[in-house]
Amino acid sequence: MKAIVFMLSIFIAACAHLPPDIRNPPPHDLAYQEALINLKNFNEAPIRWGGVIVGVENLQDSSLVQVLYYPLSCRGKPQTENAPLGRFVFKTPEFLDPAIYAKNRLITVAGTLSGAIERKIGERSLSLPLVVATTLYLWPQTRDIYSWSGIGFGYHPYFWRPHHRFYGPFYGPFHGPFW
Repeated sequence: MKAIVFMLSIFIAACAHLPPDIRNPPPHDLAYQEALINLKNFNEAPIRWGGVIVGVENLQDSSLVQVLYYPLSCRGKPQTENAPLGRFVFKTPEFLDPAIYAKNRLITVAGTLSGAIERKIGERSLSLPLVVATTLYLWPQTRDIYSWSGIGFGYHPYFWRPHHRFYGPFYGPFHGPFW
């Protein structure tokens, strides 16, 4: 019983740092596909979308960020194991540093849908949904479980080789240390 209470308290503490707009979806959580069908009908509709940052464009009085859209988990985190469903652009009056809001970072945005914006991707011009952001949450980067120390789960290239020979930083290519 103590273990269950402990795990539950860790889970609650992990979710507590999320802003309320990111943690809780709006009453009518507008789906990306639903918005694409008719953007004009959903003007000023509250949304909570997320995905992977594609690029940041800083203007004189605002920043525009293009995001590759992924469905969100119940916590509001983009589920990148699924296929991306499209792109959207969000606008914020804040200056967003491209070094912090870097390409391939996960982000969740809460705000209102505000029509469409034209963007050029390669040679093709696309009309993407525009979101006026009120809350941003840049998800922390996670470490790879295959660390240099060899501690982790799964295959680690230095510590398991064919023929079951142990390789590591203090072992040579044969069966023992340096011989």
